Amino acid sequence: MKTLLNPLIISAFIVTMLLGSIAHLMYGNCQSSKWHYIIQRFYMTDNLPKWMLQKSLRGSDSFRPIKIYQDFSGIWYRWYKTGELYSTRHIKMGIDNGRVSGFHENGKKGFEGEYVNGKVNGMFISWDESGLMLYKEVFDFGIKVSSETWPPEAPGFSQKEYFERNGAVSKTEFLMNGKVTRTTQGSVIEDLLKSLEP
Repeated sequence: MKTLLNPLIISAFIVTMLLGSIAHLMYGNCQSSKWHYIIQRFYMTDNLPKWMLQKSLRGSDSFRPIKIYQDFSGIWYRWYKTGELYSTRHIKMGIDNGRVSGFHENGKKGFEGEYVNGKVNGMFISWDESGLMLYKEVFDFGIKVSSETWPPEAPGFSQKEYFERNGAVSKTEFLMNGKVTRTTQGSVIEDLLKSLEP
């Protein structure tokens, strides 16, 4: 018993446990806890293998979340560096399949939608940090059917666009307090560009 309590053996045991814990935080499953995700996402990105990282989003390498594992099924959590929840995604065998929700750093909902076999399906809604709705889009298995936007600088005003299967805008409606005030065929931007041509 005395040899087991030798300070050298106890110190070696503690160092081994500490190194094992650090290695697990750095290279273990990032879905084990939010701290695993935060450490791997924000502090280990340069040391993780490239296959673990998604391609650059938003055009910069500063936002490269950890890639969802191909064999993962369940809820995939992403976190801000501060520990606040960034998003939840229902995943089946590495593919979005179910509800996705995102949150602003202040905790308010940022977006919500539904996926079926990796394709957006149904309504996808986005809100700003104060909770005001920015846009609502409707998809039919990955194909955008309609999109309605509410510019924050114009209270009560919204613009709704309807899309053809090829992605072209078929009709645009302008609404004030939910009532259609004007309708145009096709895209408003296309009409504007045509009017500017000499």
